[in-house]
Amino acid sequence: MNAGSCSEKNHYANPLVLYDTTLRDGNQTVGVSFDLKAKLKITRILSDFGFDYIEGGWPGANKTDTEYFRKVRELDIDAKISAFGMTAKTRKNIDVLHPLLKAEPDVFTVFGKAWDLHVKGALKVSLDEYLDAVRESVRKLKETGKKVIFDAEHFFDGYKNNTEYAMEVMKMAEDSGADALVLCDTNGGCFPWEIYSIVKETKKRFSIPLGIHCHNDGGLALANTLMAINAGVVHIQGTINGLGERCGNLDFIQLIPSLYKKGAKPGNMKKLYDISKNIGRISGFRVPDNHPYTGTFAFAHKGGVHAHAVLKNQKMYEHINPDDVGNVTWFPLSEQSGRSVITAEAERFGFSLKKNSPVTAELLRDIKESGSVGDVQFYLMLEKRLGKQKDPFELIYRKVVDDSSGFVEAEVKIKVNKKTVKKTCRGDGPVNATANALRKALEKPFPEIYNFRLVDYRVTLPGSEKGTEALVRVAIVFSDRGQELSSIAKDADILKASEKALVDGYKYYLLNRGANR
Repeated sequence: MNAGSCSEKNHYANPLVLYDTTLRDGNQTVGVSFDLKAKLKITRILSDFGFDYIEGGWPGANKTDTEYFRKVRELDIDAKISAFGMTAKTRKNIDVLHPLLKAEPDVFTVFGKAWDLHVKGALKVSLDEYLDAVRESVRKLKETGKKVIFDAEHFFDGYKNNTEYAMEVMKMAEDSGADALVLCDTNGGCFPWEIYSIVKETKKRFSIPLGIHCHNDGGLALANTLMAINAGVVHIQGTINGLGERCGNLDFIQLIPSLYKKGAKPGNMKKLYDISKNIGRISGFRVPDNHPYTGTFAFAHKGGVHAHAVLKNQKMYEHINPDDVGNVTWFPLSEQSGRSVITAEAERFGFSLKKNSPVTAELLRDIKESGSVGDVQFYLMLEKRLGKQKDPFELIYRKVVDDSSGFVEAEVKIKVNKKTVKKTCRGDGPVNATANALRKALEKPFPEIYNFRLVDYRVTLPGSEKGTEALVRVAIVFSDRGQELSSIAKDADILKASEKALVDGYKYYLLNRGANR
């Protein structure tokens, strides 16, 4: 699917092409390693959203990437799959392209050195030799009849160091049949005004489409990409959640809403939250709470003035409708909350309260005394204050021990439906083991419990000045029907706080599982 045309009244007038490189550049994030199953799952997620191209990996570089190009052919998807590789070093080693050709992708993406420093210092060949290698590499791939995208690696550094040679490399790729030229800020050190002026000048010299590939080492990947679009590029490369080597790449989760606000139609916007969260979980890099658009706090209003204004008109403190990106407005409950926030949050959980009702006053007092409460605890407070709460189960005891394999083993005993159930499970820590044991104990009477997933666990330790009697704050984040919610508990004992947060979370789900939020 094409990313869509924008209004003729702005700089986004040309159709934009979105090219995702999460599976290749994103997979170079330290700590990330997508297996074949994950790569295929992410491919489907990206295609369903509406990305035009998905860069599957570098065939021949490793077994997973090579196997991916065989398996991806079995998927019924709309996106075009691109195989990534490097040009030959010289004409003599053109056979390095064989794995790309063997992969038989929809599109080839080949990168070449546009900075003479790399040609002489890394490849250790002459500038003319490398121009020949670029020509032969692009020609070889074009012989297949498929589209070839040429990524000019380190283009902006090359332009600043030796403009004419950077242009010669690009011209050679164009003359040899490349269908698009992508300008790469590989080191991520350029400023927006540099990107704009260089792209403007470069665009004058070429007739084929230009693209942009920005890294985020200076924290400017989004700004640089937007400036490149303003200067005329139409092919945009990036990753989901900004995954990538060092400080990451352009974050499509931040760029896509910016395009949408300018009038573009870059895919199914309402899926953006789910895409960001799902790939965050698959990659093991959870989306930060304050991440723009898809973070849990992106549309959270804690301050009294802010919350009061948003309840009257969301536009007062929200520059985009959260529903447009699949997220929601909500109000964290704390000592700063007022009655309006209490009633608004109650409504989110399906309860109708009046601002001046005794229940609202009681809830407000409870919250101010506790300092802050999680979504789970607020729901349980509502159930209790309205006289509706019937505990779905009772935890009788929990015991945690380390076993000989290095795992932790948890035993729990609960009372559910007037029956006593005891289960033991292992996990990679006391909280994980306890969560597993509780789920196991509850799965027979409540099989749907497995839809309620623990996705994060955080501990806030008290400052040393508070001494050993201070309370530890545990926050457990659960996923419920696509939305995340928190369960917060405090205790001097970290395991007891964790236990309470877990038990509260499961009680919330079992009480609320039929509600529509």
